[in-house]
Amino acid sequence: MPTALVTGATGLVGSHVVERLRNDGWQVRALVRDPSRAAWLERWGTELAVGDTLDATTLPRAMAGCAVVFHTAAAVTADGGWEAFRHPNVDGTRNVVDAAAAAAARLVHVSSVAVYGASARYGAAGDKTSEDTPLAPLDEHSYYARSKRESERLVLDAHAEGRLWATAVRPDVVYGPRDRQFVPRLARLLRFGVAPVIGGGHTTLAVVHAANVADGMTRAAMHDAAGGRAYNLANDFDVTAAEFFRFAAAGLAREVRLLSMPASAARVIMRIVALATPARLRSSLGQSVDFLSRDNPFTSERARRELGWDPQVRPREGVEGAFRWYANWRRQPGGAEKKRKRGAALSSAAPRFNQRKETDYGFFFVVSALAVVSFLVVSIAAMAESCAMLVSADIAGAGAIAGAAVSAGFSWVLQAATSTTAATRARRFM
Repeated sequence: MPTALVTGATGLVGSHVVERLRNDGWQVRALVRDPSRAAWLERWGTELAVGDTLDATTLPRAMAGCAVVFHTAAAVTADGGWEAFRHPNVDGTRNVVDAAAAAAARLVHVSSVAVYGASARYGAAGDKTSEDTPLAPLDEHSYYARSKRESERLVLDAHAEGRLWATAVRPDVVYGPRDRQFVPRLARLLRFGVAPVIGGGHTTLAVVHAANVADGMTRAAMHDAAGGRAYNLANDFDVTAAEFFRFAAAGLAREVRLLSMPASAARVIMRIVALATPARLRSSLGQSVDFLSRDNPFTSERARRELGWDPQVRPREGVEGAFRWYANWRRQPGGAEKKRKRGAALSSAAPRFNQRKETDYGFFFVVSALAVVSFLVVSIAAMAESCAMLVSADIAGAGAIAGAAVSAGFSWVLQAATSTTAATRARRFM
């Protein structure tokens, strides 16, 4: 079998690409900055190549003899404004394109559905967002989306110019074992035993399992006609918000009750929160409500039709497994402390801008705003039985609504703040 180089191999998508390639019999090389922090990849039979996508001099040696380069390294939740995203995501991708072209290697680039922009993904006619959907203008502060659009354009333009064979995949919110973003934040939410959802949690989430993304990427690499094309890998299976939380709770071995509120009330709260939120985060607040209250707007029909993408990891297995992995990791001696001190799970070597403070952006803004308005919102919801669904999993009847609202009010404030922050993080991928 051929040899492949994987950038970002210690990350969520990258590690699943490594795992899939090894299972398929490939020789796999991982680009890492610190081999001591990626020793676990060696135990999988992976060769470690010391280098950095931002150090172009290290890439030719790492790509020598490789038939395919899987470029998964990226800053997803960086601090520092536009430059913190542009430098690793755009400049790093440019270096990878140049090196892959020189090595005559195919390039599979991980882009994102963020390239569509927040306004265009929900079609006015209810149409699903496909690869043919025009790319809408991006907000100035949509740093991640801007960097992903620019880096994808670099890749596809290089293919069009005949410099190399390249393709791009566009996942939405990726989850799975070794997740450092979405799963840990939701797990911290669920430890309180309450999961806030919007409108009963019946909408399908825009999420995809990392193993299924890896499957689509390996199929694209071996499909000649995929060159110059982009593929959504954005809906392996439908899973509602309520189902996702229940599967997550099972993975954590916890009892969790769903606490629901109307989407209209959630939007009112977010508008109030936006008044005290930095400008660069305001667009994410509304998108967070969309993420939780509207169905997954993306279609992956092109990948299924052209690549034969046939995801194998279903939501129950995937979600439970992801949260079970997180719970087991937390129980390891020093696991939680190691994460706080080193800033990454499994001794990861994430891109240098991909380290965050433990405190979530906007968390205290959300908590303080919700503390002021929560009782008003809950009271209004309780009186309007037609839209008041503030009911936990085992409570039914209009008479119980007011009781649930009073008893859960302050708990919901904290949970909604945490959930919204997690959803806001998720929207960064989108």
